[in-house]
Amino acid sequence: MGGSGREVVVRGRQEWAPRLPRTTATLMAVLGLLLAVELSSAASVAGYAAALVLAAMAGTAVAAWRMWVHCTFDVRLGTGGLAGLILSGQVLVSSFGDPGGRAGQWHLDGIAVAAVSGIVLALAATAPVTDETRRHPYAL
Repeated sequence: MGGSGREVVVRGRQEWAPRLPRTTATLMAVLGLLLAVELSSAASVAGYAAALVLAAMAGTAVAAWRMWVHCTFDVRLGTGGLAGLILSGQVLVSSFGDPGGRAGQWHLDGIAVAAVSGIVLALAATAPVTDETRRHPYAL
């Protein structure tokens, strides 16, 4: 090659890559809080719908913690899957309404839930995975 003895430093994804899982985890926690706000602002909610939203809130708390601590492939898959389920559920309920219940309409809290879950879904798809071989040097 050139033989000049200088190293070429390529800057790019490595600069922001360590912050991306923590940003995703923070947004996942915000998504759980938005679900709580949406549940508390609803006039009347069926029992099964409240149970589903509470389960989604618990899932967002677990996913946020796991994404903050371990950014492995299965955590990214679970976080993205949960965000996708929340996004699709929010779009269906806001567009078509509850099953056998009120007609659907978009509110500010529903728009915020859909936007944040879409962002979390995109970030979970692009978050870098930690190198498992460095943590476990004995693994093949």
